[in-house]
Amino acid sequence: MTISTKRILYTLFFLIFFIIGPFLLLYATGYRLNTQKFKIEKTGSLIVESFPKNADIFLNDKPIKQKTPAKLRYLLPNEYLLRVSKGGFYGWEKRVRVQSNLATFEKSIILIENNSPVLLYEGEITLLSPIQEKKAFLFIEKDEEVQHLKLFKAIDASQSLIKTFQKNSTITIEEWSFNKEYAVVSEYTQNIANHFLLHVQTGEIQNITSATGKFFEKIRFDALNGSILYGLRSNVIYQIDSRDFTTQAVLSDSVQDFTARGTSFYYTSTEGTRSLLKKTKLLGQEDAKTVMLPKFSQYSIRLVRDNILLVTDSIDHKIFLMKTEIFDSKNAAEIENNIILQETAMEVRWPKDQNEMLLINTFEIREFSPANKEVRLIARLGEEIQNVHRAINGHFMVYKIRDTIKISNVSFPDKNTYTLLNKVDSAQIFIYDHGTVFSPHRSTAFVAGTISGKRGIFALTLHR
Repeated sequence: MTISTKRILYTLFFLIFFIIGPFLLLYATGYRLNTQKFKIEKTGSLIVESFPKNADIFLNDKPIKQKTPAKLRYLLPNEYLLRVSKGGFYGWEKRVRVQSNLATFEKSIILIENNSPVLLYEGEITLLSPIQEKKAFLFIEKDEEVQHLKLFKAIDASQSLIKTFQKNSTITIEEWSFNKEYAVVSEYTQNIANHFLLHVQTGEIQNITSATGKFFEKIRFDALNGSILYGLRSNVIYQIDSRDFTTQAVLSDSVQDFTARGTSFYYTSTEGTRSLLKKTKLLGQEDAKTVMLPKFSQYSIRLVRDNILLVTDSIDHKIFLMKTEIFDSKNAAEIENNIILQETAMEVRWPKDQNEMLLINTFEIREFSPANKEVRLIARLGEEIQNVHRAINGHFMVYKIRDTIKISNVSFPDKNTYTLLNKVDSAQIFIYDHGTVFSPHRSTAFVAGTISGKRGIFALTLHR
């Protein structure tokens, strides 16, 4: 090879290096040619994790070789349709945006199991009342002659008889103690109420009406002391000590509804054409503090947190979430500052273990966050929504529409709503979240009703 030929080759080599080298460097540092925009752009990455693991990944309907958990590198900045699927589970999808030089995270993808319900207990079930903290629920089974109140323990699927009632009476679980150790079971027969105190752990049940010699219209537990109850009878509030069922009159007023926390007693009442919200100290000498309610109506009251009251207009379904400090307000502005929320809702759900409150109306479900005082629409449907419950640590909602039970992802229900059960009649639902350190999203739906012609209590695994 001549010297001139070598010079030409060297020159060509350096020319190729200086032309291609920068492109190789750009490629190595994550730059790619965007053929749609016809320009070079810095890529981003997408990190995908799912529960359970080892699920298939699709990006814009193209399969990815990696399975979850995975880091998808060198993606051009764009919006992608991400789908995750696994055998035996419903698919998951979401539109995600990948940005230049940034990592996009989808690390909480929870796949819902696609399986069939298991019949745990056969019979006509008319009531289902969960005891989430005790991993159990109470239920009423009705036969041709009587009604049976029974306790079902989800942890081992065992059931035990507590009490038998008349067939023509209406049985309700009126109230739970704060620690779910006790429940007030009420039996209504021809407008006469008999109230019973149930000790859940032992199954012992005592007749409050017989023990006190009084027919109470309503009974409530003290929010701090599970052995103390309060009963309303003819506009008089009685304190009931459940250890010996001694009673003491502690308040006389036109009481509609009430709740108690220690010595603090909150209640709604009427004076002429006014409806009032009041707070008083039981057995104390101070006068009741009063807040005027917006209009004359029938109001109920609940202490939903230690210092937060939920007042509901039972006729117009207006709800008022307010701080207990409202009773110390000196002017209208301070009253307004102590009102956290004013909304319309047919039903409100705010479990102790959830930060957000569900506001349920006939055709829509909304979520309220007390932290930032924002109301967010979760679902608006063209059919009546029933039996709404949170599931899997609040990430999902289970609800009934006509004869189907569905589950929706709370964050983006438009893409991730699945039909769990069809041909369901008169269903009551209880969600049992029983996660562990190794399986934090474990959850089971218990359904009482008729499914495909079979009556009883069914279990459906949502995530294991």
